Order: sequence, then structure tokens, then C-alpha cells
Amino acid sequence: MKKTAKPEKVVPKATTSPLGDWRITTHIDLVKRPPMPLGASVFIRTVTHHYTGKVVREYGEEVELIEAAWIADDGRFNAAMASGAFDQVEPWPKETHVFINRSMICDWCVTQFSHPTSTR
Repeated sequence: MKKTAKPEKVVPKATTSPLGDWRITTHIDLVKRPPMPLGASVFIRTVTHHYTGKVVREYGEEVELIEAAWIADDGRFNAAMASGAFDQVEPWPKETHVFINRSMICDWCVTQFSHPTSTR
């Protein structure tokens, strides 16, 4: 009987990205879910809505935000992303924790501006 070679053990490797060093366990993890930095202010575009907020944590397919707002109208996108001045903002009440399903996220970024916390 012929012996077959054992598959190589996959060892997580450190990866450097703009988000800092983090570990990946498989190629799929890297492709599907780059981590959102905890405590960072983010802008998130989902299939149907836009959101801002501060990342509290991630749970598998969910990301938890505080100080979150639904961006009803972002106006001129480039200007809004450069300044944080959106045309229409609807924030959740101050202590509300908002959960967004990661499978619905089209794209997201860490913002260089403070996320909006008042209605516009």
C-alpha cells in the first residue's frame, strides 16, 4: 500500500495592512472579512443604507457600533468623505448599540473626521 503525504499544517501568519498587524487563519478570512479596528470611527455602505459610528466589536457576521447614525443623504460623496459634512443625518439615541450584518456591507473605511452625532 502506497503512503500518501500528509497535508501541510496551515499556520496563521502575521499580515501588515493599513489597519495594523493582525492574524489570518485562511485565505477566505482575508478575502471575506478584513477586521474593523476597535474604537475607530467608520463609514459603512450597505446594500441599502449608509452608516457612521464607532466600532465596539465584531461577532462573526455582525459588527457593533455605538454613537451610530444613518446617513440619509451623503451629498457630494468626495466632499462628505473629506469633511464629514453629510446633507442628512439621523443618529440613533446616544446609548444605542447598533448591529450591522457584515454580509450586507458593500464597503467601509476608517474616517479621518469625527462621526456625526446630531440631526441634519
